[in-house]
Amino acid sequence: MHLHAKVRPPRIPYAGECACAEARPIAVYETSLHLSVLFKSPAQTTSTLSHLFPAFYVALAHARTPTSTSRTPEHDASTQPPPTALASTLIFLLHHLVSTYPSQLSFHTQLRQLHPALEQLLRAPLATAPSSGPGTPSPTPQPEPASQPADRRRRFVSDAGVGQSPYDWLAALARCLRRRDYARLGVLTEHAAFGRFVEVNLNASINTDEDRRDLAEEAIQVLVDSLLEKARGPTWNVLRTAYREVHLRAAPTGANLGDTTAAWLARSLVLRATSAGGEVLHGGDTGYDAVTAWLEERSTKGEARRKEGEGMEGRWILVKA
Repeated sequence: MHLHAKVRPPRIPYAGECACAEARPIAVYETSLHLSVLFKSPAQTTSTLSHLFPAFYVALAHARTPTSTSRTPEHDASTQPPPTALASTLIFLLHHLVSTYPSQLSFHTQLRQLHPALEQLLRAPLATAPSSGPGTPSPTPQPEPASQPADRRRRFVSDAGVGQSPYDWLAALARCLRRRDYARLGVLTEHAAFGRFVEVNLNASINTDEDRRDLAEEAIQVLVDSLLEKARGPTWNVLRTAYREVHLRAAPTGANLGDTTAAWLARSLVLRATSAGGEVLHGGDTGYDAVTAWLEERSTKGEARRKEGEGMEGRWILVKA
């Protein structure tokens, strides 16, 4: 699929136009944005984001409001963007974190310069996340998924230091990357830590179909995974320099009872096994499987190789950086 076809700038609908006419230009740009992230085309992502930010969502929201007010979109912090703006804002800021890593200057600059209406959307706690406007039905309460019980969601708040808003999550994520706090970074980058924000806001929109919701979440997941991949680089280079060989089934020196080298490496590199649906798997040999898959990938780049011979299962030679 080619992603480089130019998209014509959409016409902003005037106040009183139907919601479906308003949704069309949003859908064109947002779908282009999501696909550019999924296909890992950062140049196309940057190009599409330049059309949406800084003012497209705000101008679109202003076009829906009565024209009797004298306030302009640039100065009206109460102008409410559509619910899909939150996912795009998260993608916008995550894209800056990824593209300039390890520097966070661009990310913090864009965060400070964010339009007040978008900042308000970003700072809205989960329980009071704004809807798409008057007459829009509130999202139907969903039962707690079996794989993410209430106490597990509370763990994201207490253990990872993330609050109840997307802004809190982004701030905590940037802080953990800066400090190389991999224990909390592992928690913050699980889908349950950020998916709840996107799901609530997109479910509030009557114009957002299920496929677009899925694309938005998948795009954010790709950017989060890209951040993890970049964060692993320095740690992996240190490990390759410090260790000539690792035995995944063995217990590292000073380890807790039952701990293994595989579990230690999984924690150090924030590696985890996932199901076909993207859910993080816990227990059993999931740590061993995740590390083995990682080392298999590294072996294709000449950075590690299996140790051959009888009884050598789980033994890997690390090639120095």
